Amino acid sequence: MLKVDHLSYVYNPNTPFRTEALHKVSFSVVKGETVGVIGPSGSGKSCLFRCIAGVLETTPGMIVWETPGGSEPVRGLVIQEPEQQFFLDNLLDEVGFALSGQDVTREEREAKVKAVLASVGYEGSLNISPFRLSGGWQRRVALASILVMEPQVLLLDEPTVGLDAAGLTAVERIVAKERAQEHMVFISSHDLDFLYNLVDRFLVLADGRLVADFGKHDFGVYRPLLERLGVGIPERVQLEERGISPALWEDIGWR
Repeated sequence: MLKVDHLSYVYNPNTPFRTEALHKVSFSVVKGETVGVIGPSGSGKSCLFRCIAGVLETTPGMIVWETPGGSEPVRGLVIQEPEQQFFLDNLLDEVGFALSGQDVTREEREAKVKAVLASVGYEGSLNISPFRLSGGWQRRVALASILVMEPQVLLLDEPTVGLDAAGLTAVERIVAKERAQEHMVFISSHDLDFLYNLVDRFLVLADGRLVADFGKHDFGVYRPLLERLGVGIPERVQLEERGISPALWEDIGWR
């Protein structure tokens, strides 16, 4: 279980540029749960993901992992700007970087890289530079470079930007696999129709504060709050409110 307890984070403390990105955010998540994190731009979603991933240092006790033996789980964060995640010249080295220092042969490393790239739909050359790929493929490769770590906690910050239908399907498959393995998944996205199908619950941030925490089937209850915040309403929720038959949702591919 993950417990976040009164998590606050300030950028540029003790300077004129001081910005409080998170203010006393508290919630808990159990293994196997998939959580959607939503809210207006600048509400603290990316900061929250970086804190959970351990990229940003937090005060002890604000983020607590209750795991067997007390060890922290392997966490993987895919950021909004995949090109900023790359620093090597080819896909084999870039995606395989997380395997550095492990007791694997070059052949085993290459096989793992090929397998994880195939899981995101890429089966091309491993010698190409990630910087030469389109934005959509960069996003998929960035995801692969995290999946090769086999994280128990996966954090996806705006994973759908620039993806075509095949890319969206690949992300859906990966989230389903993580769920089946009882891993935690956090997804932040402005694409509420995509997000609604994948998550168990939503955390809503506004001005760095957690203003709502609810199961996805209660989305309609929080509609007034979400509309005030400028957060979209999934089409499925709108259809539910209009009394459209669930059988029709299945016909058009909604779960």
